[in-house]
Amino acid sequence: MILLLLATDQKVFPTPKHYELLTNIWGASNVSFNCTFQDGSPCHKHFEKNYIFFQKAFFPRKSPLESYVKYNLPTQWQLQITVDSKDENYDILSLNESYSIVIDYYGVVINASTGMALSRAFQSLSQMIVPLASFEHDTAAYIISKCNISDSPSFKWREIAIDISQNYLNQSTILQIIDGMAITKFNILHIKSSDDISQSIFFSESPQSNLNKACFSENHALTIDQLQEIQSYALERGVIVYLEIDMPINIKSWQKADRYLLAQCDQSLPQILNPANPNIYKYIKAMLKDLIFNKLENNSVIRPIIHFGGSGLSMVCWDEDSVISSYKLKHNLTNEQLLVEFNIKVKDIVNSLYEDKNLVYTVYNEAQAPYVEKDKQTIIHFQNSNISEEILQTGVKVIQSFNFEASHTPDHKYFDEGYLSFYQVDLLKDIPEQYHDQIIGGGVVAENGANEEIVSLIFSKAAAVAEILWANPSDRNSEDFEQLVVNAHCKLQSVGLKVSPTSIQRPCPGYFWKYGNKE
Repeated sequence: MILLLLATDQKVFPTPKHYELLTNIWGASNVSFNCTFQDGSPCHKHFEKNYIFFQKAFFPRKSPLESYVKYNLPTQWQLQITVDSKDENYDILSLNESYSIVIDYYGVVINASTGMALSRAFQSLSQMIVPLASFEHDTAAYIISKCNISDSPSFKWREIAIDISQNYLNQSTILQIIDGMAITKFNILHIKSSDDISQSIFFSESPQSNLNKACFSENHALTIDQLQEIQSYALERGVIVYLEIDMPINIKSWQKADRYLLAQCDQSLPQILNPANPNIYKYIKAMLKDLIFNKLENNSVIRPIIHFGGSGLSMVCWDEDSVISSYKLKHNLTNEQLLVEFNIKVKDIVNSLYEDKNLVYTVYNEAQAPYVEKDKQTIIHFQNSNISEEILQTGVKVIQSFNFEASHTPDHKYFDEGYLSFYQVDLLKDIPEQYHDQIIGGGVVAENGANEEIVSLIFSKAAAVAEILWANPSDRNSEDFEQLVVNAHCKLQSVGLKVSPTSIQRPCPGYFWKYGNKE
């Protein structure tokens, strides 16, 4: 009876589009990676690396038994994986993440549309393998149930946003965040790398290397090589990485490189770049050449993305700078028109980096929306307000992280106790249906938090956002969802991430935890 209960009550997070669970059960044993493309050729090596990572989520206690004879259970753990597309050209807006899983008498059969879809399938499969008994009994015994899953995401863009300029995060911490994203089906890591406080990319070539003076120190910045290593690692987990270079506002740190890169005004005012200084564009072009990269190892190509921020936009400093005032007078420009001109010049620089002039997605904070071109490559990020119908009327695509701030919730609850508030957020609420296709997703913003706490800070609430962005359930029943969150936290713990259980009364099976570490 206990076995049957474990088998028939198993839930999957985020909730699949179609999930049929039956009562047949088998003992789950480990098997080697067996993956081919549709033409019969072997899958890429990094697919297998991801499979090895997910082994920790499949079998979070001891390695599994080879035979379940003593439990009078058949051992049925054959695995066959087929991936439809060899192509590793990943474009977030056309990305296919659909997959299916069939578990029956013949074993486990996974069909994934792409390598990234395969990562989503592994995440679901990890929840179909459950302990046979409590940890006092046999920590090497697992069961797997007969089931059918067919699944795909509701929203294309499922983001975690971190800030390494205000709170520097080292490479190791960023890789942990990527692991957590794989376990929760997020697919975009947004790294904000510049702010008033510092810029946290260490450049090796001139003139952009002069901006290294804006870093806290060489030890508090990521190199270009490290960024590429992070993106390659992320690709194994089914995650795309892109950077935010906040401009023209929130850029005070750049004055450490050259004070005339910024408008000359009272330091108590919001600092802003000086668009009348031609050197600005030399720095921007050289920097973007390093930061907008799309070719990775394994012959993978990612359609690049760059975020130009703009939160807290204020142009008051332009009125105090005599050089900028003269430039505006000469060209008959208002501040707003000068900002439009600046954004056009930066967009032209972006387009000049590739033969395909329409390759790079450019993302802007909603404050910039009136001043940027609304083409097919433009995405507006609503971080500080709800999505505006006025902006949607321009036809531009949008994402939303408003109400998904990791350090607090709309009702000012903190850490784990606030995840249910996140779960009630509806991205499509009050949005006319004709604009729904323009809302491509959103994500969790975690701009505050040090290396030691950021993983727990993010993933204490990320499960709620993951469920919204992947499944977008019409019924937001809190009681049903609480068990899904418990399952998600347990899987995060199983791969070594420091995320506390949501309930001491319902700990993860087979684990004693103290401050997130297995004892």
